[in-house]
Amino acid sequence: MIYRFGNFELDPDRSTFTRDGHRVRLEPTPFRLLALLLERAPEVVTHEEALRTLWPDGSASEGSVARAVREIRRALRESAAAGGTLRTVRRQGYAIDAAVERRGPRGETEVAGWRRLDPDAPAAGAEPGGSAPGSEPGAAPTRPRPARR
Repeated sequence: MIYRFGNFELDPDRSTFTRDGHRVRLEPTPFRLLALLLERAPEVVTHEEALRTLWPDGSASEGSVARAVREIRRALRESAAAGGTLRTVRRQGYAIDAAVERRGPRGETEVAGWRRLDPDAPAAGAEPGGSAPGSEPGAAPTRPRPARR
């Protein structure tokens, strides 16, 4: 399977990662993590899943995952603060925020969905064309009032 996203291409079978057709250096562990993220895109890969997949012998910690993520971001020319293709999902894991084209060995292709969070989207439970209570910018969260006696 070959994965394409933006101007990048990752080929796990050939262990190549390219930007605009030019090879990008990526160490084996970050390469395998990026392949896992692209395989699962747009779903979140949890810290625990990354640890189990990349270090099945349990020889690593969450810090090892964080180092691999930093190396991927360096290769993508991104930073965590600026956001980009590799999204941190707080207290869960990481996900790819880009359309990912997957090309199989016989040339078949599919494009994985793209789920970038839209800050302007209605809140969960909102009425169509309206908004959920307390979802207006700057509004305080609302709680049900206790019944009066």
